[in-house]
Amino acid sequence: MSAIDTAKEIARIASTASLGKDVIELLEKKVGLLAEQITTLETENANLKQKVANLDQQFAGARPKSELHPDAIRFLKLLFEHDKGLTISQIAGSLGISKGMAEYHHDVLLDTEGH
Repeated sequence: MSAIDTAKEIARIASTASLGKDVIELLEKKVGLLAEQITTLETENANLKQKVANLDQQFAGARPKSELHPDAIRFLKLLFEHDKGLTISQIAGSLGISKGMAEYHHDVLLDTEGH
């Protein structure tokens, strides 16, 4: 039974019964269950927050040190879109850049890969 269901049950019991000793004891048990559920949820929440913090740290360490030039990004996308290798000339033509710029981005990407 969820915490909300338990609370609804407590409200239902309180509104439909005279508050005799047995009803009060039942309500106390329900409140105890709610307290246990709250404690469990708070513990789970704290654990999840710690996991998020750990993932944030890992993600921060995985971020590139510098941004890639938009043409370098387009270069990479083009490579991923073609299963078969492309020549520098083909890449330059597809991107509408000079062969020299394509070679430059190729070298930058190779350098980035090594670091």
